[in-house]
Amino acid sequence: MGLDTVELVMAFEEAFDIRIEDSDAAKMTTPGHVAEYVSQQIQENNQSIILKRIIEITSAQLGIPIEKINKDSHFVEDLGAD
Repeated sequence: MGLDTVELVMAFEEAFDIRIEDSDAAKMTTPGHVAEYVSQQIQENNQSIILKRIIEITSAQLGIPIEKINKDSHFVEDLGAD
């Protein structure tokens, strides 16, 4: 994982008060994957709210407009995270 990815994971952990193992983080390549993981960790069924927050965090961390990010955007390939 590159620095951008590590910082994203740390931001997700802080926002949702969870711990994401490195092996799990490596499998999460899109905001949709993160939303699924987070919803399982916090036992929340409303993934759309979680996804919205994940997209906001991703936008802030990577400096990308929210409207350019969706649940299927790949962090590295589409959003340029390293």
